[in-house]
Amino acid sequence: MKRMPIVLSVAGFDPVSGAGATSDIKTIEALGGYGVAVVTCIAIQNTLGVTKIIPVDPSDVALQIDTVTSDVAVDAIKIGALPNEAIVDIVAEKVAKLGAPIVLDPVIAPTKGPSFLDRVGVEALRERLVPLSTVVTPNVWEARELTGIDIRSESDLVRAARALVEELGAKAALVKGFKEGSYVKDALYVDNGSTRVFSRRDLGIDVHGLGCVLSSAIATLLATGLPVADAVARGIDFAIEAATTALRIGRGRRCPNHLARLRRSSSVLESMRRVREAVETIERLGEELRDLVPEVGMNIVEAPPHPLAKGVEDCVGVEGRISKCRGAVKACGCVWLGASSHVARAVLEAQRLDPSVRACINIRPFPGIDRAARELGLTAVFIDRREEPPEVRAREGASIPWIVRRAYEACGRVPDIVYDSGDVGKEPMARVFGRDVIDALTKVLSLARAYKRYQRR
Repeated sequence: MKRMPIVLSVAGFDPVSGAGATSDIKTIEALGGYGVAVVTCIAIQNTLGVTKIIPVDPSDVALQIDTVTSDVAVDAIKIGALPNEAIVDIVAEKVAKLGAPIVLDPVIAPTKGPSFLDRVGVEALRERLVPLSTVVTPNVWEARELTGIDIRSESDLVRAARALVEELGAKAALVKGFKEGSYVKDALYVDNGSTRVFSRRDLGIDVHGLGCVLSSAIATLLATGLPVADAVARGIDFAIEAATTALRIGRGRRCPNHLARLRRSSSVLESMRRVREAVETIERLGEELRDLVPEVGMNIVEAPPHPLAKGVEDCVGVEGRISKCRGAVKACGCVWLGASSHVARAVLEAQRLDPSVRACINIRPFPGIDRAARELGLTAVFIDRREEPPEVRAREGASIPWIVRRAYEACGRVPDIVYDSGDVGKEPMARVFGRDVIDALTKVLSLARAYKRYQRR
């Protein structure tokens, strides 16, 4: 059985784990590797910036590398912050003997705070470590410091990547973060002469430590045996996902969500279990609930915890909806991802406004639903769909989020129930929100019992 790839991070220590060795280990583990680390400096920092950098004694950096690698065979090495020339020299000397792929993230200065590396250290980095690198991953500013090329266009971006390979000796270079209009571009140049430019829309999110995430992801993927171009492409995808789901743990920049994929997968399994349980309850209590099943059918949807949901495709619902059938209530399809886009859009908009909301069930509104809600201690907001702006009505998929936003504005929070009287070709509908699908179903059952009481009066 092939063992788990082991990746060595040689980097600084960041107390908030957005960057540095602790960030690297999170990334390595998320991608299926085992992370080990050598600490080169302690950065006294938080999400607002770096206050002070304390270098580790070069002899202790050497001792760390020797101690780890005398016992553990590493399959790849990621090198991050190196705070002075002496540490650059000792790291270069040690990693050259290990024979593993090296990904060098040339950290020269943080976004806010003192520089990690002075001019002499940068020169040592250029001469000693860049030539040892399987991939070097500078941002545009770091690439200018290393190559002298001022990057003002895509062609400059490619030229800088080529210079890092053909002039400074790296096997491959990824120069990242060139902004052109609403797009961000990264250029990869490999020593076989191949060039690839990665282009994506600017996320507009200020995330601390993404360079560390990307470089450690590339190192881990190289450790699994992927070619450089594939490791870089998949590493970029991983870093983008960590950025789009980034976490605000402090008052400054957001921190990468290294485990977003694992957390999403885990939450999907839990949501499937809960939605199946809810469907079984609905079918068992069909007689009690059938009067609240809309003509178009009922559905139940649960989304992953905020901020993991990227779209409808990440939400769990029932394919084909839940319908009345010969006096009973039955699910017409399986519990699966991406089902019931209408209800899923309601959940996603509600979650955007209130991250604690994860679930929604659509039901038929009944006369007195607002009074029933008050008696049950729930909030209910009515929305007149005739007030929907023409531009919203004309845009596919925009109506449901508009309804949820209007209810939020009217209530000051996401109500438990948002209902409307329908419109031309649209059945009246109520949407019941909850912390999860069981919470939402509990509210629906309470409404069904209230409706029965009203019927008997």
